[in-house]
Amino acid sequence: MIDNQSDIFENRFLGFIEANHLCQKSDNLLLGVSGGVDSMVMMHLFQKYGFRINVGHVNFLLRGEESDKEELFVKEYCNKHKINFFSVKFETAAFAGKHHLSIEMAARKLRYDWFSEICKKNSFDKIAVAHNKNDHVETVLLNLCRGTSLKGLRGILPSVNKIIRPMLSFSRSEIEAYAQKENILYSVDSSNKNISFHRNRIRLKIIPELEKINPSLTETVYRNSLILSKINHFLEEKMGEASEKIVSSRDQTIRIDLIELNKTGHSEILLYKILEAYELNFSQFEQIIKLTSAQTGKQVCFNNFLFCKDRNSLTVSPYVPDNEEINEIYFNFTQQSEDFGNLRIELLDFHPGEDLKNSKVAYVDADKVVFPLILRNWASSDRFIPYGMNVEKKVSDFLTDIKIPVHERKKIKVLISGKNIIWIAGIRIADPVKISEETKKILKISLKNNNL
Repeated sequence: MIDNQSDIFENRFLGFIEANHLCQKSDNLLLGVSGGVDSMVMMHLFQKYGFRINVGHVNFLLRGEESDKEELFVKEYCNKHKINFFSVKFETAAFAGKHHLSIEMAARKLRYDWFSEICKKNSFDKIAVAHNKNDHVETVLLNLCRGTSLKGLRGILPSVNKIIRPMLSFSRSEIEAYAQKENILYSVDSSNKNISFHRNRIRLKIIPELEKINPSLTETVYRNSLILSKINHFLEEKMGEASEKIVSSRDQTIRIDLIELNKTGHSEILLYKILEAYELNFSQFEQIIKLTSAQTGKQVCFNNFLFCKDRNSLTVSPYVPDNEEINEIYFNFTQQSEDFGNLRIELLDFHPGEDLKNSKVAYVDADKVVFPLILRNWASSDRFIPYGMNVEKKVSDFLTDIKIPVHERKKIKVLISGKNIIWIAGIRIADPVKISEETKKILKISLKNNNL
């Protein structure tokens, strides 16, 4: 019979791990340990029950001497108990400024990216972090304030991929009480009182007011979010079946068939679920809805993804900034072939009657080409005379005519000889450089890596 509060706490810890299939004793675990009460208690419990543990500590360099003392505190504990210790320092404020992130989001990205990196290097099976029930409730309220979907109201999940959260069923007060009873030392992060951070403002200002209405707020929100998580799982299964005819993917781009989407009679909610992974807020999603009825070529960029209307489809692909890449190419005619980065040029004899039709490769009259050649991204002002025509055409119109999807056009390059485009790389040569009966030598120009 369990009659000790510590025993009850520890059995809840082990029971939560088992019920949610978080890990086994044979797993090689990496514990994210800040030095605070949650992570120190988590480390104590894993250590007490014989799990294989290693510790990772991130010093975000945000609190000067206090940050360094926390790192030393965790390191000395690990050395004393013969636990493998890994640590890293990040200039978090500089990273946040460079990438236009809040300090909270920057710290989160740096922490989890580093955890993943050392997991791969050391073949760790799982990453354990010490989020508790209060963190879960704060996340639900924070997501609700920002605008979220049903998925966001689930709060923090017990496990996502390799990340596990074995402390999630405990409140902060329960963890502190256990630490006191078991004489577990821990450090206190002074920045937890800084209400300029959104999470702290919710914890210190909003939740106390809500608890005046419902003293059991934490437990109520936690239980409701568990129910919402099950509802969300059910809906995802049903919508997964419906979206099979609607969504297709190629490389890093997904294509949503708007005709099939509208046939369902639930187009807006289905689209919301399909795009849920892109973390759009309500205003952004409204703009996506408008985009579905816009003309071809209209596009918006949110959260580093490009959403583009392309005829009867909506495409989503990673946003790639325009980097004007210009390469000057001088070909040595004493050689038979030469590589220029991704471009290969070969000098060949021309044999009349030879089949040289290949849209992915340019076969051009060598005597009609002026060096140096320039390989660059195409521009909206570009014009050329397509093979088989005798008048100029805008490159943008040509790409539309041959139905190149809008989201793929950013990758297209043009090859320029003198002042004229002689090849839309991988697609079509220009008529003035085509092979004729008078051709003696030809240049075979190809891209070694062509995804079009």
